[in-house]
Order: sequence, then structure tokens, then C-alpha cells
Amino acid sequence: MYGIGFLLMLLSCAVARLRWPSAAAFGGCGLLVLAPGASVGPAPALKSPTPKANVAGLQLEFPSEEELIAGLSKTIEKHPYSEMIVASESSLQRPPSEALKDWCRKQRCYLAVGGKDIISESQFFNTVFVIDPTGSVVFRQAKSAPVQFFADAVPAKEQTVWESPWGKIGFCICYDLIYRRVVDRLIQLGAQAIIVPTADETRWGEHEHRLHARVARTRAAEYRISIFRVAGSGISQLLAGGNREAAVAPFPGQGATIAGPLVISRTVRLPFDHWLAPFSVLVSAAILVRLCLKTPLGKFSRL
Repeated sequence: MYGIGFLLMLLSCAVARLRWPSAAAFGGCGLLVLAPGASVGPAPALKSPTPKANVAGLQLEFPSEEELIAGLSKTIEKHPYSEMIVASESSLQRPPSEALKDWCRKQRCYLAVGGKDIISESQFFNTVFVIDPTGSVVFRQAKSAPVQFFADAVPAKEQTVWESPWGKIGFCICYDLIYRRVVDRLIQLGAQAIIVPTADETRWGEHEHRLHARVARTRAAEYRISIFRVAGSGISQLLAGGNREAAVAPFPGQGATIAGPLVISRTVRLPFDHWLAPFSVLVSAAILVRLCLKTPLGKFSRL
């Protein structure tokens, strides 16, 4: 996302300084160089069927526990073959209760739900909890990159992946998906699919929701990985091993559900430009320092 953007801007600046015949030739060569790397390409043939988890998601924004359990029951009625239900970030204001664990026992399915893992009276981890069909919390992952200037919890101390019955699944909580350093780490840990509980609020408007939804499509294409993103008020997405949306739930969509097979990919890899973004930051910083050294302080004060 950032590395390729840097290359394209560098190419545009170089072209802008040339006469048009040279610019056209230079630009064409640049596109030919970038095109093979930007293409995701077909996945290699597999000798055995690709494992899949039948998942369903429920869109509810800051529900009470009673509303959440009622919504989960409606979701499982609508999608009875679901093996795992995902609820959005901040669905709970505490760790899962016994009532929620009982629901998982009765329905015999997994549940991934966002809640607060309390540290003290003033601190907590913004966490996704995974409850298994026996009612036990078998996995938890805190948010790695809380939103700046928000009361958005304490950053996670570590990242791990869930050894699920279908394969290794990584979790990003909302804003985490924006950070390459967070997603790169999950890929290095062997994640074969990513689940993203998020809590985009209705009051933020449709434009913000659509903009945020583009991040998931970019990440799915970059890493060749399936992503299941469940937002409290939409737009929820099921992306099947690329930027193709296999299922979508709308905004605003309180109580809306989304379901489908989450593919456990065997072709996940770090993007070819994963080294380029840090390099781009260094080059940009060097340019800024150079401009500051060449520009008198008086000009900055007039700006």
C-alpha cells in the first residue's frame, strides 16, 4: 500500500521533469517493471482439498449481553451450518460471561467476540475472545495498535495465532489491519486466514465505512489470504484469498448477518514490496531534512 505508492509518486515526479516523448517511454517502461510484481497471480494447484471453515458474522453496535445472545441465536437459525460465529469489536464490556459460554455449549459452535480484558479500574486490553463448543475460552488476542487519541485500551504485549481445527488463524482488531507491521507478524507466525472484528460506528458515516472497507481488500490481495471482517454497523466482508468479496453485509445494517466459507489458504506470503515501505520512510525523512536545511527559518514562519 505504501511502498508501491512511493514508487508511483517517484515515477510521476521523474516523468514530470522530462519532455513528453521521453516521459512516455520512461513511464511505459516503469509500468512494465511494476506490473509483474503488482499482480497476485494464480495460486498453485493443490494435491488435496483446501480446508474451509463455515463462518457467520453478526452486525450489532455496542449491544447489551441480552441483545447479543438473541442476535447470535437468530444468526445460527439463519445459517445453521456455521461452525463459527464472529461478533464485532466491543460487543462486550467485560470478558465473556457464563451465559455466553452456555450459549456456545448449547449451539455446539465456536464464537469469536470482541470485549474488554480488564487490567485495573482504569486500564484494559481491547480483546477478541474465542470460545469453543465446550464453553471454554481457548484463545484471546488483544489489539496491537490502539487508535491514537482514543481511550482505546493498552497495546497487546504479544501477537499469536490460533491453532484452530481448520488451520492457523490470526486476529486483527479493527485498526490493526491498517498496520503492515501487525499483519506481517501474523504472516510470519504462519497465519492462513485472518478474522477482523471491528466497531466502525454508524455516526461516522457511509464514506468512512467504505474507505475503511478498502483496507481489507488491499490486505487480502497483498498477502493472498482470506479475510473475514465483521463490523458493528457494516460494511462486513468475506474475502476469499484475494480482493474478491465472496459476501458483504451493508451499512447501516444493525442485526444484519454475513456468512460463507473462510478458506484456509496455503499460498499466503509477504508482499514482494514488504522491504520497500521502511526504505520509503527513510528516503522521505532524508528529503524533509534536506529541505529544512536549505530553507531559512523565516520562510517557515511565513508559512
